[in-house]
Amino acid sequence: MLRTLRQKYHLSLLVLSLAGSMIVPLANTFIIMPKLEQGIVSTEEAHSQVSAKYMISALSIKDYLKGEGELDIMELNRYAKSFHVREFKLFSSEGLILKSSEPSNVGIFNKRDYYRNKVARGELYSKLVLADERTKEGVVSSYDVIETYIPIMDNGVFLGAFEIYHDVTKEISDIKNLIARINYSAILGFLFFSFCLLVLYLLTRKTDNEYIELLKTKDALNRSLEEKDCLLAEIHHRVKNNMQVITSLMMLQSESIHSEEIKKAFTDNVSRIKSMALVHERMYRSENLSRIDLNEYVRELMVAYVRDGVEMRQDINLGEVDIDTAMPVGLIINELVSNAMEHAFRGKADARIDVKLHVSKQGTCSLTVSDNGVGLPEGIDFKRDKSFGLFLVSLFVDQLEGEITIHRDNGTMFEINFPLKA
Repeated sequence: MLRTLRQKYHLSLLVLSLAGSMIVPLANTFIIMPKLEQGIVSTEEAHSQVSAKYMISALSIKDYLKGEGELDIMELNRYAKSFHVREFKLFSSEGLILKSSEPSNVGIFNKRDYYRNKVARGELYSKLVLADERTKEGVVSSYDVIETYIPIMDNGVFLGAFEIYHDVTKEISDIKNLIARINYSAILGFLFFSFCLLVLYLLTRKTDNEYIELLKTKDALNRSLEEKDCLLAEIHHRVKNNMQVITSLMMLQSESIHSEEIKKAFTDNVSRIKSMALVHERMYRSENLSRIDLNEYVRELMVAYVRDGVEMRQDINLGEVDIDTAMPVGLIINELVSNAMEHAFRGKADARIDVKLHVSKQGTCSLTVSDNGVGLPEGIDFKRDKSFGLFLVSLFVDQLEGEITIHRDNGTMFEINFPLKA
């Protein structure tokens, strides 16, 4: 959805940019250019009006139009050149050309509507026209002029009019060149902006395609991970069930054994297998299939040893650990607690077993299993003792890369220190 909206947004900007590259030149040509031309017309109109008033006054043109004097065309031409007038015509009230900078125009009537409807009524009239001029060599050239009609009035009576041409070819050319440069710059700018938008659109489209591929890959990996998690959970569940089957078979088998020593060996192994099965059960129930809560694990493990007259206490602040740590720790606790239950409390009423597990700031774990029983006899080397349980404890401590120390004050305390794996 977002990808589609982003692409539509970029395409819209691209279309607007291309439209802008056309609108700006059109606006310059049909709106700005006419306004600039009108400004030139207004300026030259005022110039022509000043020039005409001066010549009318200086040459007594009103008296000439009333038939009360003569007008020297040479003098009129001299004044016109001094005001930079390219061409002039002096009209009678009927529109007849009386004097002109071009003698061939004398005697021609102006029959245009604007002369009768505007100029003859005393209104100033100006317009921009393209005039032609033929040189002596016969070449026709064009030039831009402001054609201005200045009515000559005497006490509200229309006597005639002055038509003055001012050459504005250079001004119009400058305006056209300016507009052309602006249009050219605008087109280049919009085209460059359009090119950038096009590149951005293509890059975005490529990025979106790559993003979609990444999403597909991520979905595939997530599905694969979920399948593996389900498979791993099923493995833990089946291992736990298989261990329960094994313990059930061993318990059934032990019922037919008459030797107490062999039966005890069966019972001890059943306890060890249950300890391992409990790890897989905790893994199966945990959201994180690679780590378990050691506090909960030890609590469930010690439930099996609850006896009347024996107080079971635990103090564990380690939290979650991996299976490589949980399994040997559970088996060590199982061996030491079962050993204490069997040998430490002969004839003792206030029996107590404490299991503590703490981790230092340096990342070293300290596991202690203690009792207030009769104490371990002096001279026993648990590494060389014939007891299979203590021999297993030594093996599990080595597996944890730890060290074990025995304290015989007020009972027996096994202290095991090992590094915590990340």
